[in-house]
Amino acid sequence: MFCQNCGKQIPENAKFCNHCGAVQMNGSFRNIQQGTPPHTEQPPPAATPTVAVAATAALPAH
Repeated sequence: MFCQNCGKQIPENAKFCNHCGAVQMNGSFRNIQQGTPPHTEQPPPAATPTVAVAATAALPAH
């Protein structure tokens, strides 16, 4: 079975994950597809901030 928190493999019917320490909900809450770690969605990457660049021109000296 796999940890419901970190997805690492742990002994069957473990009460706690020996990798991250998370409490495991066994029984009806157990991952139905044994052998497949739970899917963890990653948040979308943060938008890159836009930086305004001001252009300056040097005028010839008179």
